[in-house]
Amino acid sequence: MLFNTISYVFFLALVVPAFWLLPSTGRHWLVLSASIAFYALWRVEFVFLIMFSAWVDYYFSLRIHDER
Repeated sequence: MLFNTISYVFFLALVVPAFWLLPSTGRHWLVLSASIAFYALWRVEFVFLIMFSAWVDYYFSLRIHDER
């Protein structure tokens, strides 16, 4: 899926209202799943790479935060 397609407009029209209807704790999971779905609709092969990259970034951000 590309940003300049009509399918993106429909995707965005579903995700944005869902974001505002969910409580704050559920919004994180919606954004994560919508991001993965967005990339999967473009190239399924890259979903593992994006998830791995996000995990590495999260892990090292926690490590950096714990440093003195």
